[in-house]
Amino acid sequence: MEGYADNRAYPRLRIDFAVEVVSEDASGGKRKIKAVLSDVSGGGASFMTADAGCYFPGQSLEIAICLPGATDVGALMKGRAMVLRVESSAAKDRNEKNQGIVAIRIEEPLHLERLR
Repeated sequence: MEGYADNRAYPRLRIDFAVEVVSEDASGGKRKIKAVLSDVSGGGASFMTADAGCYFPGQSLEIAICLPGATDVGALMKGRAMVLRVESSAAKDRNEKNQGIVAIRIEEPLHLERLR
């Protein structure tokens, strides 16, 4: 787009990492899904999910990022995040879920957690 200035504080890196996302809905119910991180920066990230309609701006999340090549080590990068925006495409029929991208802000430094 001509004349567009990108004012992001950190550069955005395109990635393709598996992520587990735990969210809480308005009624207090917990939900855990597996998704794919599509990009990451110093302050946030976005993930692709078939359940984009389940997220809303301001929603608190717990994330666990699976690092490629770390399966032998058995470790995840974990932390808290908040939903900034949801870009979803409407389902074509009632049996489909809303595909989309969920943009998040990382609320605290991620920490390494060993699984084994």
